[in-house]
Amino acid sequence: MTPRALRRAHVHRGPRLRAGRTVYVALAVVVAATLARPAGAVGAPLRTFEQRVESCELAAVAEASSQLPASGEGPLVDALRVAVGTCTRFVLAVAAPADIPRVCSAVAAWPAARTARELRRRIAAIEGDAVLRSSGVGTACVAALRHEMKTTRVMLRAAGR
Repeated sequence: MTPRALRRAHVHRGPRLRAGRTVYVALAVVVAATLARPAGAVGAPLRTFEQRVESCELAAVAEASSQLPASGEGPLVDALRVAVGTCTRFVLAVAAPADIPRVCSAVAAWPAARTARELRRRIAAIEGDAVLRSSGVGTACVAALRHEMKTTRVMLRAAGR
């Protein structure tokens, strides 16, 4: 923190403190607040469960795949869909075979161009991986991704092109 930012910090200025000492008091307040946080939380706010799933924390992905809602929609399903793009092998290994079509699809909030790009990238990644290409869950995921490419707004084109 710069001295200017420290001067702007909310510090109770008593009548006995001079302007030069205010900076040291503010610095002491900032250091005390930093040391009061847990060791892993310095500089990083607590992340939500969905953010932990999206960043492929293995315990969170495993727990999320066992808690999928029956409707197939919601923030937990979207988090798993994002995780399929980064840790495909693990997500497909812990997901139930019946959940593969729900997990292997695009996030609802993505625009059409990003959806098309991500679906193509994920299909190429699975087909490029020998283990996933030869497994049943890998082929099921590719089939779900291709089905979404053909039946959603991604493949809509103007006539005559």
